[in-house]
Amino acid sequence: MTDDSSKLYAVAEEYLYGRINYERQTDDQAANWDFKLETVLQLLNRRGNPHWQYPIIHVAGTKGKGSVVSMIAGILAASGYRTGVYYSPHLEIVRERIVVEGEMISANDFRTLIESFRSDVAEIDRQSSDRNELHPPTFFEIMTAAAFDYFAQRDVDAAVVEVGMGGRLDSTNVCRPVLTVITNVGIDHQRQLGATRPLIAAEKAGIIKPGVPVICGVQNGKSVEVIADVARRHNATVYWLGQEFRFSVAPIKPHSDEPTPFNTWGQVGRQYDLQNCVTSLIGRHQASNAAIATAAAQWLSHHRWHITDESIRAGLRDVQLLGRFQLVGGTPPVVLDIAHNEISIRAFVQTLLERFGPVRDGRTLIFSASSDKKISRMLKLLLPHFDRVILTKIVSNPRGCELPDLQRLCERVLSQWTKADGPLPILETASHSQQAWEFAHQNSRPTHCIAVTGSAFLIGEMLPVARDWSARKRPFVE
Repeated sequence: MTDDSSKLYAVAEEYLYGRINYERQTDDQAANWDFKLETVLQLLNRRGNPHWQYPIIHVAGTKGKGSVVSMIAGILAASGYRTGVYYSPHLEIVRERIVVEGEMISANDFRTLIESFRSDVAEIDRQSSDRNELHPPTFFEIMTAAAFDYFAQRDVDAAVVEVGMGGRLDSTNVCRPVLTVITNVGIDHQRQLGATRPLIAAEKAGIIKPGVPVICGVQNGKSVEVIADVARRHNATVYWLGQEFRFSVAPIKPHSDEPTPFNTWGQVGRQYDLQNCVTSLIGRHQASNAAIATAAAQWLSHHRWHITDESIRAGLRDVQLLGRFQLVGGTPPVVLDIAHNEISIRAFVQTLLERFGPVRDGRTLIFSASSDKKISRMLKLLLPHFDRVILTKIVSNPRGCELPDLQRLCERVLSQWTKADGPLPILETASHSQQAWEFAHQNSRPTHCIAVTGSAFLIGEMLPVARDWSARKRPFVE
């Protein structure tokens, strides 16, 4: 970009971040969150309802929805469809959220797109003071409307849309999907979605539309009952993981970054049996995600979408997604993973043990988390697998837990340590991500392992640090 273009882009980005942004709200502010769909509907109506112009696959879930979105999009692309993808959240730059044909929106297109919404946003700002059903458009509402509009501008054949949070009142839920997907239900965002799995399941089931089929990876009893009940009331057929479709994972080679091998079979519209498949995303849980994405593709294929088993294999094999058990840094290997709740931390630990074995000597954890997460529960799952722990502060988002609070929570977990847990890990603190990275590499050997997890915001901060380290091949010097 030219200097003038860069300045104009910065203005557009600053304008967007100047709106109410629930992703950056602290726990104390969460009580005032007001979720409604009327505002984003108004924005889209002013643009001629672009979200009605192409088929949409709508994906919700506590864990894995970003992976499933990427897998479905990869399959569609391998089948020759021009595909738009809407992700949430982003890791490093906001433009990551809007992708067409595998490329995120350009800086110039993003600037033009956001600027084009200013007058509509200003008019709704004025209306919101007089109409109770409207509120000033938020960061996420503008982003969602902009993504839908951009997909129409680019004349996509289909869009795969990731729910931001929950489902029922998420801004993406204004779409009219041809297929909905619910990956799983776990405990997260309790203040906004409810304190129990059934309540959270009800929010996620809110994306189910009359007569629109559902591909569902949920398997725990009460959540299944809730989703099944919502589907019955909407006359929506549900294809369940473990019933209509299944998967198995082939043996995984330890100490490798090879793709995850799996088999998947079932009857979703049509009968299928795909053996000896792989997905480039690492972990047993990614095989489950791949089975869900495959079931979605099989349903589409049965309903006159030109998708073959070969394109399914290709889409799963070639899928790329940052921050999902991502191996960087050479020696020692560094793993970056956005796991940020109990269900995703369990999957991360399982994958860590499968890939690197149960030995904890020479294994360092860099950890931070948002203050509204169940931090103690996450640490209880993580700490027994590391002999050194470096706590750090997320500086890019005010939701990040303060370092003294994080240290206190960690020390509380360690105070309950038993002999069965093994030797106490060494506990250190670092004031920011780059310092944590440098500390972790001090005295590390090629046979050691460093893992970074706890928050998507932490991984977003760590990615440029990892790239800079790889480019320079030497420790940072402050």
